Amino acid sequence: MNHISALRAELEPEFREWERLYREGAGDPRWPDGVYLNLCRAKIIRGYQRMRELKTGRGQFSMDRDLSPDLPGERPVPPYVRYDYRVASD
Repeated sequence: MNHISALRAELEPEFREWERLYREGAGDPRWPDGVYLNLCRAKIIRGYQRMRELKTGRGQFSMDRDLSPDLPGERPVPPYVRYDYRVASD
């Protein structure tokens, strides 16, 4: 397994966690769910940054740039969520 494949495999749990948080919330009454969702999103962006650095041999990746997939097999980055977002409780 090459380094990019290993990094991609490390990101899968982050995608699953983001999806779980979006559906179920974090369950933390002190912090809104949006805080946790955006932390998870930032981990995914940093993982893609590392993959691009390995692929191109250079860095400089912005959290604000176009986040369209450009690596083979890359999943879209989850959307930014307002920090005060809370999952509706049943």
